[in-house]
Amino acid sequence: MADTVLVYASKRQRTRLRRQGFELLAEYEDYVLTRATGEQVELLRESGYEVEIYRARPPRGPAFEAAGSVAAEPAHDPGPSTYGPGEHYYLVNFIGPVKPEWLKEIEQHGGRLQNPEPPHGYVVALDDPAYEWATQTGYIEEVRHYGASHRISPDLKETLRNDRLPRRGVQGEAAAGDRLPASVERIPNAFTVRFFQAEDLVQALPRIHEMGATPSEPQPGGKVITVTFDPQSPDMQGHVDQLAALHGVPRPGPAPNPGRPSPCASSPWSR
Repeated sequence: MADTVLVYASKRQRTRLRRQGFELLAEYEDYVLTRATGEQVELLRESGYEVEIYRARPPRGPAFEAAGSVAAEPAHDPGPSTYGPGEHYYLVNFIGPVKPEWLKEIEQHGGRLQNPEPPHGYVVALDDPAYEWATQTGYIEEVRHYGASHRISPDLKETLRNDRLPRRGVQGEAAAGDRLPASVERIPNAFTVRFFQAEDLVQALPRIHEMGATPSEPQPGGKVITVTFDPQSPDMQGHVDQLAALHGVPRPGPAPNPGRPSPCASSPWSR
């Protein structure tokens, strides 16, 4: 089985690699990415190349060998029509560090770029034609549906486990990502929910009411609301799972107590 490998190569060496039958999946200033078997890697090293086994992200899913070798063919989740009419959001994982020309080409084929996902991914809204193009493009390694499993951060899960309801406010811990600054209190039964697009928010409001939650009044064209649940609810984690499952939600987060200091402008929940 072939691994994705990084080969340090000059312009002349890249020409030689192509002549030897290696497909250059991506080219950078100092190196290229290609696929090679263990035997091919040894032959390259014997020929004077500096070669490293390279993976854009930890291998996962049925398309990857248990030992971690990258499969010769990429693995993709089903197309947008599987999840309903119109566009759906996908995590597009690239073969290596993202190049601006790749993003431009995605847009040219109908994809709508949303958020970068380190180390080498991007959340993209795809319709069926854009999805079909993406799954056949060499520098795109995976196209994964951006489902609820991607949207709940470990920090928020830990916070919910540690909550002891009912309480008026729980002091947030200083950490990157989804926790509020240490000086800010959060409301245990309220969550800030940001949507990729304003139309996603509007379409989600009836579903939020069906959950028995109370959404804040959205601003015209806005993408962010606060959703409040019954503070006596025994399953706040279940409510967060429901929020994460809404179409167009990148990631629900904690809501600050309005009677306490507000998060700084750089907070991901104030955007």
